[in-house]
Amino acid sequence: MTSGQQRQVRLRLARRRTASGRVRARVREESPEPQPEPLREPEPQDAQTSWWRRVPWVTIGAVATVLGGIGSVIFTGVATYYGAETAQDQLEQSRQEAARESRSHASLVTLWVEGYSGGHTLHIMNRSPDPVNEVVANFTLQASARDGSWGEVIVFKEWLRAIPPCTELIYNPSTMRYRKDGDEKVWGLADAWRIINNQRLAFTDRYGNKWVRLQSHLLSPAEAGPWEIDTGWLGAGPPPTAKKASHCGEGGKSS
Repeated sequence: MTSGQQRQVRLRLARRRTASGRVRARVREESPEPQPEPLREPEPQDAQTSWWRRVPWVTIGAVATVLGGIGSVIFTGVATYYGAETAQDQLEQSRQEAARESRSHASLVTLWVEGYSGGHTLHIMNRSPDPVNEVVANFTLQASARDGSWGEVIVFKEWLRAIPPCTELIYNPSTMRYRKDGDEKVWGLADAWRIINNQRLAFTDRYGNKWVRLQSHLLSPAEAGPWEIDTGWLGAGPPPTAKKASHCGEGGKSS
C-alpha cells in the first residue's frame, strides 16, 4: 500500500472515532442520570400527640393486667379468710345458744345450805314451771354431841322421783333419822348439833338431759363423776318438807 492510500485510511478511521464520540455525547445529553430528590422537612406535629405515641402502651397494659390479677387473688384470699372467720363465729355463737338453751331448764334447779354448825338445813328448789324427774339428793350429815365429841358421818341418798313445778324442799336434820347399814334400828339426832356437807342433786330436765347440781356449779354426770361416799351409816327419813317456791320462773345459777 502506498503512502497516499495509508493516509486516506487513517482519515477514515479518525472520522469514525469522531462520529462515535458524538453519538455518545448525544446519548448522555438525551438521557441524563436521575438526580436524588431533595429531602423534605418533616411537618410539625402536635407535642401532646407525639408524647402519646411514644408511651409504651403494650408494656403498660401487660403490667396492668398482671397487677390486676395479683389484686384479684389478694382480694379473693382476704374475702375467703373473713368469710371463714364469720362462719366460725356464727357456728360458735350457735353452739353457745344451743348450750344456753339446753341449760335453760336445769339452771332453774338449785340447792343450798342455811344455818350454822348448830343446825344446818338443806334447801332444794325448782323455780321452773316444769317438773324435774329422776331426782336423787345426796348429802352427808355429821352430828356433834353437847360434850364436843363427833358422831358418825351419815350418808343420805334420797330418791325423790320428781320435784313439782315451783316447789322448794327443805331437809331439817332435827327431824331426820339414821341407821347402821344392815341394821333395822333407827337413831335420831334431836339432841346434837348437825352439819350438812357434800350436797349434790342429780336429776333429768324437761329435755331428757341429765344433770348434777352442786351448790355453785351445774355439771353433766360425766363432769361431776360418781358420788361414792360410803360410811356404813344411812339416812332413814323422814321426807323433806315442801312449800311453794318464791320467784317461780326466774333464773337460778347456771355456772
